[in-house]
Amino acid sequence: MATQTGSGTELEKYLVAGYSNDAQARAQCLAFLERLLSENLGMGVGKLAEEMANEKTVPGARQMAGTYIKNALYSDDASIFRAKAKQWLDVPAELRNKIKPLLLQPLASKVSIASRAAARAVSAVATIEIPAKQWIELLDMLRNVVTNPELDMDLRKNSMNCLGSICEHTPSEALAEHSDKILTAIMTGMRPEAGTQLISEGARAFYHCIESASKNFSRPKERDLIMTVIHSTCNNEDDDVKVLGLECLVEIARVYYAYLGPYMEGLYNVTIAAIKHEEEEIAKQGVEFWCTLTDAELDIQWTIEEALSCGERPEVELHNYLKAVAGNLIPLLLETMTKQEEGDSIQQYSLPMAAATCLSLIAQLLSDLIVPLVMKFVSDNIVHEDWHRREASTMAFGSILDGPSHKALKDWISKALPAVAKQLEDPVAEVKDTAAWTLGKICQLHPAVVKTNLEPLLQVATSGLSMTPRVASNCCFAIHSIAQAYEDEAQAITTPISKFFLKLIELLLQAADRQDKGTMSLREAAYETINALITTGAMDTIEYSLKLVPTFMHRLLQAIQVVNAHASNPEIREKGRQMFSHLVSALYHITCKVEEKIEPHAADLMKLYQQVLLLSAQTNNSHEETLIAVGAIANTIEEKFENFIGMINDVILLALKLVTQPTSCMYAIGCVGDFSRALGPKITPFAKGYLQILVADLNHDGLEPYVKPHIISCIGDIAMAIGAEFAQYMEPVGQILQVAAHIQKPEDPDEDFLEFWDSLRLAILDTYTSILQGLRSAEVGQLFAPFAEFSVLYVEHVWQDDDRNLELTKSCIGLLGDIAQTLGPKAAQLFRRESMKVIIETGKLSRSQEVSRLAKWAEKLMLQALGQ
Repeated sequence: MATQTGSGTELEKYLVAGYSNDAQARAQCLAFLERLLSENLGMGVGKLAEEMANEKTVPGARQMAGTYIKNALYSDDASIFRAKAKQWLDVPAELRNKIKPLLLQPLASKVSIASRAAARAVSAVATIEIPAKQWIELLDMLRNVVTNPELDMDLRKNSMNCLGSICEHTPSEALAEHSDKILTAIMTGMRPEAGTQLISEGARAFYHCIESASKNFSRPKERDLIMTVIHSTCNNEDDDVKVLGLECLVEIARVYYAYLGPYMEGLYNVTIAAIKHEEEEIAKQGVEFWCTLTDAELDIQWTIEEALSCGERPEVELHNYLKAVAGNLIPLLLETMTKQEEGDSIQQYSLPMAAATCLSLIAQLLSDLIVPLVMKFVSDNIVHEDWHRREASTMAFGSILDGPSHKALKDWISKALPAVAKQLEDPVAEVKDTAAWTLGKICQLHPAVVKTNLEPLLQVATSGLSMTPRVASNCCFAIHSIAQAYEDEAQAITTPISKFFLKLIELLLQAADRQDKGTMSLREAAYETINALITTGAMDTIEYSLKLVPTFMHRLLQAIQVVNAHASNPEIREKGRQMFSHLVSALYHITCKVEEKIEPHAADLMKLYQQVLLLSAQTNNSHEETLIAVGAIANTIEEKFENFIGMINDVILLALKLVTQPTSCMYAIGCVGDFSRALGPKITPFAKGYLQILVADLNHDGLEPYVKPHIISCIGDIAMAIGAEFAQYMEPVGQILQVAAHIQKPEDPDEDFLEFWDSLRLAILDTYTSILQGLRSAEVGQLFAPFAEFSVLYVEHVWQDDDRNLELTKSCIGLLGDIAQTLGPKAAQLFRRESMKVIIETGKLSRSQEVSRLAKWAEKLMLQALGQ
């Protein structure tokens, strides 16, 4: 245990140990603090606050105390934070009110690490209490300190830092009603006379409160003041302050596009000056402003088009700011793109890359209008003696390929293509790299060019596979895009690319096998391109794909042997896992392509897949690509998969239990669904094991909500497959479906929840349907009778949602028809409900012919059940 002390307390000793080089001491510190905080959160935070406030305590220990307070009360994970917030609010108010002064006291400390830790700790408490309408007086306190020029500058700066942290972590809607006092403090601190340090903290704080200041931005006088202060911040002599001011401008452009009109001239001047600045971070923020503004106009343009297509009046207005400045902005962006440095790559977000990104966004917005503004620069510089201008011109050309019409670009592509191809022989690596990327973009976005220039394009692209890894990776991208140009012809007997198929695979495998530095991304690109060639190949490539199976199986076996030989080496295991992914994915794509012709290889493939899954299980993982590949084998050979399910069943059961690894769990669930559909009644011996784990997963507290619909659908697949044998599981499954059906939609759901909500409801409806159909096919449909009433009530519930999608509509009507078909007169009383008539009549009048036909079918069966 560390012996350095200041205050001499036991707690201080543990806090000092928390940042020692001794791992054992750090572990003891963590265990002690976790125990302290878990036994009594309020008392624990209070003791830490006392240590943080004590000027005698070692500075590092004070910092650690503040950090532990913050970590005890705050988390970026919303669900964890809610739990922490509840725990804090459950601490008696009297105790919390005694702790708060201790948290605030170090803001005046001259020990900077202590004062900053205190700011974070205060913010953590405020982030919980302000949304709960508590500790509101803190905002007044911080405002009074920040706006008082007579007070110590460190105290003012630390208070502004605290205010900024509160704004960063507290929901904007909770701060909206307090925006006046918050902005008063921030704007005062950002005035030129406040000094650089306070201005910097103020700009950081302002950035995080922009969204909550909508009321203030809606008032012209307040908006004028805000924009004046931000403008002065952008013109500050300190470069770091300039960057902060420009970051605020970028955020304002994102949130308040509608208010920018009166300020555009000033914004233009500030951001253009920034782009020309010699400091790269300043210049990048200037470019970022125009990227953000272009994004905003693209969104508005799309919104307007959507409204007009629906015959509605648009609620937003497009001011065409980019169109107005394009003539001046685009030449500046093009010149900025010539400021590359050797060693830059298109993966790095340098200033030239930021300018290219902005150019690509403007191309999407302005479409054909951008072509003449850019192509003169391209024509003038694509063969320039200065490599910077050659590379910039090629990058500019590649950046505008998405947006303008093919008609506007096709002649320019024909003219530029030979020069771009020639650049793959350029002596400068950066030019080669960009040329290969542009070649890929041409092939990806203008497939008509591929079909008229196939052989020369392939010749150029394959020549680059032996160049530097990043050039070769971009050449893989080009070949991938060439293959995609023929994806609509995959069912044709042949296509012009068929004769190159095997040679391309050979060259790509050679690229994937390269061992020079930086080849990891190349290997991934090569295998992805192989998969694209297999998937998009015409019918005459099926035999070629079959010939590749032994090659990939041999490579997979070698990879397995290497991992087995070095089982204790984590680096080799990880490289092996990556090779498993590449090779299994290739075999999966071949399986999907050749379909039933894979059967002669099925036994050998399953043995390899079993070994991969067993190796993964040793580290309590599953290999997701292999689970997908196993499912593909099942789907392809159907009932013959009975010979193989036993050999991997134990691994599938283990994967189903990986609730804390939701992706792996979902792929295992998908496998079980594939097995059920492929084997039908032959899945019965394994159904009990699957269902027990699936039910347990649904009841697991750690299950991610989005996994639930997959589990429920899988249960439906099993029910459909085993028919009458499912009767023994009806009661527990029925209870689970009812619990899932009672999950409520919150008042203001986000898009993720709405997606989950739709998939959950669809899964419940379709599972009821699968159970019905499985029982009916086994002539025991009457066993569904106890569940009929709830099923109908659930259909009514879903139907009441006017925002339900087409799939939900079809499933509602389909389930009613299946109940009528299966139960007949026994369900008659349910069909006399007024809601049943409404559902059927609405369905019959649907603009969807499928829904209308389904409703008429269901109506006929329901009338028969009613004896009409």
